[in-house]
Amino acid sequence: MAEQVMASTGSAMDYEHHEKTYDRFLSLLILGIIHVVTIVLIVAIFGLGGALWLGSIALALTLGTLFYGLFRQSRWGPSAVVLGITFVFFLFAVA
Repeated sequence: MAEQVMASTGSAMDYEHHEKTYDRFLSLLILGIIHVVTIVLIVAIFGLGGALWLGSIALALTLGTLFYGLFRQSRWGPSAVVLGITFVFFLFAVA
């Protein structure tokens, strides 16, 4: 049978750094999902509602919160608020 060879690792894993990196990855993932949904709503505002001014305001808010979230350690709270505002804009544009 084949022999199992164990490779020696020079040092123990840095679990604190690993968890911090994973948390940052999850935050960026959530930030990305929120912004993809927001952009889809903005496209619907432009296409279905024809409300260029509402779509332009929503697009400016979305880009602002995207850069804020990326440069401020992936905080997605303001992006979720803009998603809610964009959804209200969508309801106004379609109605």
